[in-house]
Amino acid sequence: MGQIYGVMDEIFQFVATFKDFPPRSFPPSFNPANIMESTLDDIKTTKMLKEGLDPDQVRGALNRMIEQQISDRAPAPR
Repeated sequence: MGQIYGVMDEIFQFVATFKDFPPRSFPPSFNPANIMESTLDDIKTTKMLKEGLDPDQVRGALNRMIEQQISDRAPAPR
């Protein structure tokens, strides 16, 4: 059990170095959900282009619809 406390001291000392030398950037994330979302967005964009639709116009319309739904659900100011 005493060895665990010794290791914990070393970990705390290591973590304390981040105060003096913080990381410069966030590490890249390899989240499968993000990769899947990006791939699906690419597929949707390709499909829209093949159908002759402007992806930016479609996304703008969808964003306006979402904003409208959110504002409709917001409680009335008192």
